[in-house]
Amino acid sequence: MALFSGKKERNLIDCFQHRCLCRYHHFRYRQFCPCNYSELDIESGCLYMGDIDLKKTNIVKDLKCNLSKFIPFIGTLQVPHHGSIHNFNKSILHKDIRCAIFSYGTKNTYGHPSDRVISDVIVNRIYPYLVTEEQNSMVTQWD
Repeated sequence: MALFSGKKERNLIDCFQHRCLCRYHHFRYRQFCPCNYSELDIESGCLYMGDIDLKKTNIVKDLKCNLSKFIPFIGTLQVPHHGSIHNFNKSILHKDIRCAIFSYGTKNTYGHPSDRVISDVIVNRIYPYLVTEEQNSMVTQWD
């Protein structure tokens, strides 16, 4: 299942806030960055991907076709299945997406999120936000 949340018109984010206290690459780090991204023209729409398998034949093509009128208004993408390499297809990324949310458990044994998926996101000039079950980990966006 995929879900678009947003408007069918241009609507920019006024603020995007990220707090994270999480384990990644075998070390702990803390990041807190309240930012005003209005100069970057980040659209307020979000595409939530759940556990969708983007490697399934024609799924990205079908999504792009069915969401064609909303795609220009998607600025945030929730990466499917905790950033698993087995569910991700970088062709879902487009020029208007600026933020990618990776939600995953710090004690998962599957290697989520995948370094390759994070790399694909960064190469496309999209900022990855890592969100875990830690109480101090969250992303907030408002317009």
